[in-house]
Amino acid sequence: MRAIARDLGAALGVGGHLTALRRTRIGNYSLDDAVTLGDEPPTLMTMADAARLSFPVVDVTREEAADIGFGRPLTRGVPSRPTGMIAPTARCWLCTSRRRPARGRLRS
Repeated sequence: MRAIARDLGAALGVGGHLTALRRTRIGNYSLDDAVTLGDEPPTLMTMADAARLSFPVVDVTREEAADIGFGRPLTRGVPSRPTGMIAPTARCWLCTSRRRPARGRLRS
């Protein structure tokens, strides 16, 4: 937005700038997700909730969560890279592997 104002002002030969700029959304995060800082610490969202707002997620079983924790391959596919993997306990991992799964398996 700043660059548009600058470029428009330059094109008109008058200069251009913004007097105010307010970001109301970043990706899937909106002002409704913002916290107000005050005397008491704010209640923050969990890592699992942040993952769900940031990229596709796969809810994994307890057994799959144990496999992820030990670095074992998973037999299920994932929707994209990166993908969040969220255990029933709300523990969260991020799969960023760019390698294709061997024989339909995904390495965590």
